[in-house]
Amino acid sequence: MKYITLIVLVLFSLQGFSQGKYSLDSEKSQERKAYKERKRDKPKEIRIEDKIIKKTIKKEKRKKRKEERLHKRAVKKHNRKINGSGKDLVSGRKVNKRMRQSKREARRINKGKNPVPWHKRIFK
Repeated sequence: MKYITLIVLVLFSLQGFSQGKYSLDSEKSQERKAYKERKRDKPKEIRIEDKIIKKTIKKEKRKKRKEERLHKRAVKKHNRKINGSGKDLVSGRKVNKRMRQSKREARRINKGKNPVPWHKRIFK
């Protein structure tokens, strides 16, 4: 009698564990099955057309993003040209010279010296 009740209890407990995540009765498997059936319902030609439509939509999005980037870049360049009064875009030499000058002055200030050298102060 003890053995029979033990066997029955074990069988019932195993029955509850048998339904795992891959069981046919679980909700996920039902959803997956319905999705596959919906996908199979479409004829091959319609699936190909859907792919083509998706590709064209992607291409249009890419073009739009690229145009936005180019427009943004053009606006940035235009603003630089206006705000810099043309100095920065006419020649890079002037800009580099000005940057070197300010770098030298910054180094001299950090050392505790006058930013302008003595010979430039005297022979202005």
